[in-house]
Amino acid sequence: MANQRNESTQQGTGNGEDFTPMPPSEQSDVMNRAKNTANTLLDHAKATAGEAYDRVADKTVAGIEQQKAGVSGGIRTLAQSVRRVGDDLGQSGDKTPVTQYSARYATTAAGKLEQVADYFNNRDLRAIGRDVENYARQNPAVFLGAAFGLGLLAARFLKSSPTPSFTSQRFSTDVDHQLPQAEGSPTRKSTRSQKQM
Repeated sequence: MANQRNESTQQGTGNGEDFTPMPPSEQSDVMNRAKNTANTLLDHAKATAGEAYDRVADKTVAGIEQQKAGVSGGIRTLAQSVRRVGDDLGQSGDKTPVTQYSARYATTAAGKLEQVADYFNNRDLRAIGRDVENYARQNPAVFLGAAFGLGLLAARFLKSSPTPSFTSQRFSTDVDHQLPQAEGSPTRKSTRSQKQM
């Protein structure tokens, strides 16, 4: 079929006329229109991809901003609780040096926690990222120590979460011993003894 098309193209319309090529000026015009169409399509694809990226980035930033507001509110609540503890210690009938120092430190800690909450409230995500980067450059040992500590906490958290295990083509968890066995179904011990035979 492709050969037939080539033959009819070379023979013109197929009625015996010879094929005449397109003049060079028309060829360049067709090529320019094709290039312009391709560039237009490429620009349109880039614009569409850019708009999609912007929408996803805006949604992500909005979600992070909500989380940031939640963190800020949580820190502010913690600061209020610490301040109440400090006030209670300061107003207690026991005026020992320990209670006075504790009340003063609790009040100071509450003030610092409120500053942190205000920081998160008033800074955007990029500014926070820049501040963390600057702090890491100025205090690399503290930053690496904090990163190591957070890594240990994350590892401990992941280690403490229950994970399913696959044994002998059977899904099992740590609570298998608590599940009732159906009558006639093999138990673990009987399955193991059958494999040994």
